Amino acid sequence: MVLLHGWEGSADSLYLLSLAQLLFEQRFEVVRLNLRDHGDTHHLNRELFHSCRLPEVVGAVRALQQRFAPRPLQLVGFSLGGNFMLRVAAQAREAGLDLERVIAACRKHDLLLIYDNPYCEITFDGYRAPSFLATPGAKDVGIEVFSLSKGYNMTGWRCAVVVGNAEAVQTYWRLKSNIDSGLFEAVQLAGIAALSPDADAEVAALRELYVRRRDLVCDALRAIGIHVQPPHATIYVWAPVPDGFASSEAYCEHVLEQVAVVISPGSMYGPSGEGWFRISLTTPDDRLLEAVQRLGSLAV
Repeated sequence: MVLLHGWEGSADSLYLLSLAQLLFEQRFEVVRLNLRDHGDTHHLNRELFHSCRLPEVVGAVRALQQRFAPRPLQLVGFSLGGNFMLRVAAQAREAGLDLERVIAACRKHDLLLIYDNPYCEITFDGYRAPSFLATPGAKDVGIEVFSLSKGYNMTGWRCAVVVGNAEAVQTYWRLKSNIDSGLFEAVQLAGIAALSPDADAEVAALRELYVRRRDLVCDALRAIGIHVQPPHATIYVWAPVPDGFASSEAYCEHVLEQVAVVISPGSMYGPSGEGWFRISLTTPDDRLLEAVQRLGSLAV
């Protein structure tokens, strides 16, 4: 059984060690994978590890299958690791993997998996974001949350959908009904309009807008000597902090003070974000280009 930790975790995270011990006591053979920019090894990787590098995880799982054949292969993932394991399963046939079952550390341990999927409509280059609920048995162990905030420019409107396990959804509904009295009707009508087929062309145009801005930012960063890998999804570009700065926060503060550009330090999102900064693609093209050019002026 292959275990993969979640975001900001590692192969030595307590939850992974605890599950590994439990499975081992039940006579499972257990292997704990560690994403190469998590835990004690993340500082060795100068490039961003993100979801478009799935082939690395597929390759690791394939190698384990070959090493331990003919024993059945089972996958367990937490949080980010659950996302990866579901996508490994989706590519199992073409990758030559023989999966007996795929789980997300839930079914046998009475856990509820909550799959947050707000960026699934913002994908590029032919990539299609997976849905947790497309996995057989997913409704038995979890729910999926989809928000209109990202792909439909409705940030802050709190218009979202929760689907999946019927009991979990019903329990959430009881909680929600005791917190407020419902979403403002005009926002509900806006959500209906956003999801209407009549709006499909506008949603597609928004994706093209982000593709253009992604390429613009990546090309501009390369032009000033900062290597980046274009993401296949979301509305952000992550780039490595130049040498000579003690932290991502120090670099971002330097950029703000010297050239009046606001960028986000990766450390804001946890230890694995250290060494990186994030640029949002929600700013108009000309401002993005100017911002990157100002970054480049610091290196002159």
